[in-house]
Amino acid sequence: MDIASLITLLIFAGSELPHDDIAQLLPEVSPITDHPVTSISAAQHHKALAAHPDNGKSYWLQPLRGEPLAPRWVFFIPQYHRDDTVPVAWTTLGREIREVQERIDGLIQRLAVVHGTLCLGSEGNIRDVIPYSSELRQLADWRGELMRGKRAVLLALAGDSRRAQSDLDTITRVLDTTMRETAIYYDGVGAAQNRLKGRIELDRFGIEDPDSNQEALALLRQLREIERELATLDPGSQPDEVGVLGQMWLDEYPTYEAQTLIPLQQSLERLDTLRLQLRSEESADAADAVVQFSTRARRIIDGLIRPDEVATNIAYYRELDRIVHVGDSENQARQLTKAQQRRRKHLTKMEQQVSSKFARVSQTHRERVAANKVIERMIAKNYQSCIVVMGAGHQEGLPKALAAAAKAKKIGPFATIVLTPFGF
Repeated sequence: MDIASLITLLIFAGSELPHDDIAQLLPEVSPITDHPVTSISAAQHHKALAAHPDNGKSYWLQPLRGEPLAPRWVFFIPQYHRDDTVPVAWTTLGREIREVQERIDGLIQRLAVVHGTLCLGSEGNIRDVIPYSSELRQLADWRGELMRGKRAVLLALAGDSRRAQSDLDTITRVLDTTMRETAIYYDGVGAAQNRLKGRIELDRFGIEDPDSNQEALALLRQLREIERELATLDPGSQPDEVGVLGQMWLDEYPTYEAQTLIPLQQSLERLDTLRLQLRSEESADAADAVVQFSTRARRIIDGLIRPDEVATNIAYYRELDRIVHVGDSENQARQLTKAQQRRRKHLTKMEQQVSSKFARVSQTHRERVAANKVIERMIAKNYQSCIVVMGAGHQEGLPKALAAAAKAKKIGPFATIVLTPFGF
C-alpha cells in the first residue's frame, strides 16, 4: 500500500476507533448504585426523591401535581438549553447551560436506574425512535476525523514531522477541548442515554410537531432580527437582559478570541504555507495529507465554533455599545429622524405581533402536541411512568396539558412530578 492510500485509509477509517467514542467526550461520573424504588404510586416516588440528598443540590423537587395515589405519572424536567440562533457555548451563559445539562444527565440516570423509568420524551426532535444522540455522534465523528487526519500528516512527513507538529497539536487541542465542553451543552439527555447503553436501553422519542417546530424557529429568528434593529435604533428602550447579554459578549470575547479563534487561524495559515512548501519540494503525499487535514479542520470549525456568526454578533454588540456611549458622552438622548421614528414604531408593532404568534406556537400548541405524544406512548407500551425534558418556559403549561391529555385518553388517575435542574 502506498503512502497516499494509507493516508486515505487513516482518515476514512470506521467509527469504531477510540477517538470516535462518544463516552470520551463526556465528563466522568460515578455510576448510580442506589437501591431501586419499587413504589406503585406517584406520591411514593415523589417522597423518595424529596428524601434524597441530591434534592436541593443537583435537582429541586417541586410540589406534586395531580393525584398523589396515581398509578401513572410523568417526571417532568424543565431545561435551559442552547439557542441555535446565537453561538454562546463559550460564554458564561453557555457554561450555565452546560451545568444544567450535566444535572439533566444525572437526573435521567437516576430516574432510569432507581425509579425504573424507560420512557423518555425530549423536545427538539420529531423522530418516533431516537436510538442515540445525533449531535453527540457528530461531535465524536468530527473528533475521530481530526485525530486520524493528524496521524496521517505526521506519517506522511515521516522524519520531518516537526514542521507541522506544533500547529497540528494546537488545532487538535483547541478543537478537542471545545468538543468536550460542547458535548453536554448540546444534549444532556443524549449523554445519559449513552452512559446507560448496554445497561438500560431508554425508549427515547421526539415530542415535537415538525411543522410547528419549524414555524417556531422561523419566528424566533424573525424576532431576534427585529430586536436587533430596534436596539440599534434605540438602545435605551431594550430590556435589561439585552444589555446584560451584550456586556457579556464585550467582556468575554477578547479572551475567547486570544485563546481559541486566533490560535486556530494562525495554525491553519502556517499549515497552508507548509502545503505550498511541500508542493515546491515535490512532496505530493505530504502536501495532500496537510490539505485534507486543513479542509476537515476548517469544516469542523465552521460547524462547531461558527466563527462567522461569532464575528457578526460581536460586531453588533460593539456597534450597540458605541451608540450608547456616543449618547452618554454628549449627555443627551440620541435624536431619531422622523424616518427612524416611523421605523421604530413599525418595528415595535411587528415585535408585538411576532411575539404573540411565537408564544402561541412555541408554548400552547407545542405543549398540547408534546402531552398527547407522551400519553399515547405510555398507553401504547403500557408504561407506568415517563420522563419528559422540555424548556423551562413550559413549567406551568406542560403539567396542565399532560393532565388534559391523560383525562382525554381516559387512563385514570394521573400526576406530574416536576424536578428542576436549577435552583432559581
